[in-house]
Amino acid sequence: MKEIAYSDRACFYYEETYSDIDHSFLRDMIQLYSIRSVLDIPCGAGRNLSMLAQSCELAMFCDIEDNMVYQVNDRIKTSSLKNCTCFRADINNYHLQDKVDMTIVMRQALQLFPPEKINSILENLLSNTSKILILDIYNYKQNTKIGQIPEYLQEKVRVFKFNNQTIIRNLELEILDEGIMVNYIYQTSINKWKTQFKLYDLSAAFIKQLLGKKKIKKVIEYKDYHFNLRKNENSAIIVIEI
Repeated sequence: MKEIAYSDRACFYYEETYSDIDHSFLRDMIQLYSIRSVLDIPCGAGRNLSMLAQSCELAMFCDIEDNMVYQVNDRIKTSSLKNCTCFRADINNYHLQDKVDMTIVMRQALQLFPPEKINSILENLLSNTSKILILDIYNYKQNTKIGQIPEYLQEKVRVFKFNNQTIIRNLELEILDEGIMVNYIYQTSINKWKTQFKLYDLSAAFIKQLLGKKKIKKVIEYKDYHFNLRKNENSAIIVIEI
């Protein structure tokens, strides 16, 4: 079966991954903290593009993959979104000319990186943000299975349309010592592909331990996108006030 890379998925990544499950939460955060500018990193193909364009004066998007950046910039141009921009950069090594009010790292994207890289990533995110940083994580190793379980890990089968084709995506999960391996198998009427990516275990306690050494004002933990405060749930939407 042919392997399909992240770069290859860019053409249908928006249709494959679109979800607005966290949009009301992000809109409320923007209002609560009087956010004028925001950076979405990594942005993929622009799942949050329309929402952030409508909610902020300036919306910035960043991804390490050129094909994803192309998709976002194409949507920006097609929709004439004058307050949006997208650029290619590494989350661990980017620099903004002017800090944004808010940076968001949603849907467990931080867990694509091993624990030993998290501290330097946090430092870079914080150095480019002036008000708040939002990290959306899920601790797969915690014994309890409560909280905001990522919906894309609950969908055993997802069906979506692209270029008049129906694509069926099947999910298989492997439990690893250091996290989980996500295996996707895609099938159309004529093609079949597969891809996989690892999500490392990452706990809120570990994040707070790293933040304890940095100059921040406050850390708030929510267990879901409805502003319910976290106690010991697997999910953690961590809001860091800078």
